[in-house]
Amino acid sequence: MNRQITGILFDIAGVLVALDGVLSMAKLLGIPPEHESLHRIWLTSPSVLAHETGKIDATTFAAGVVADFRLPVTPEAFLLEFES
Repeated sequence: MNRQITGILFDIAGVLVALDGVLSMAKLLGIPPEHESLHRIWLTSPSVLAHETGKIDATTFAAGVVADFRLPVTPEAFLLEFES
């Protein structure tokens, strides 16, 4: 099987793929599902920043987010929801 990369697609503005976990994350945090306020809160997490810059793997990210935000779910449950 040939696994050579033949192209890269950047969807910077989220036009082609909409990844939006606002409703589920807002529910876990107990806040209104408003994109701007959730985004502000999301970026306060050291685990989010480390994951978005490739410094930690998904398992470490999930454990960190659950701890950072004191979420009422296990890291495994969070990761399942985050990846869906």
